[in-house]
Amino acid sequence: MVLISVLVVVAAQPQGCEGSGGGVGGRGCVTRHEVRRAAVVRDSEPPAEARPKPKKERVKPDCTKANARFWKSLKPWRGKCRTDGKRIYYWDYTHNDLGVFNKKTGKHLGSAHPDTGDIIKGPVKTRELGDDDC
Repeated sequence: MVLISVLVVVAAQPQGCEGSGGGVGGRGCVTRHEVRRAAVVRDSEPPAEARPKPKKERVKPDCTKANARFWKSLKPWRGKCRTDGKRIYYWDYTHNDLGVFNKKTGKHLGSAHPDTGDIIKGPVKTRELGDDDC
């Protein structure tokens, strides 16, 4: 036999607080914002499980500077940066990819995959390559 439990519904009185007492130990007025809905709970059913979050595709490659083919194919340029002649590449340790900058203007062109060199993220307009970066 399935047991059904029903919670009591507390409804606000539209005209005011008649019968609420207002004395010691009373709840006072019940406003319309405190109306609670009835809930039906079946004792034989297990509680509903939370849905797992959908898995996002991993954009971040599992590469390091030591084994990234495209990074190793670039020529060294001013310290930490490397270049292919047209662009400057800077290793982004936070996202584990390459920041790509224009060699002449220093403007950000996007982020590249360290193995293939393909652009995987678009440019950030406010980001520029400073003299201290490389």
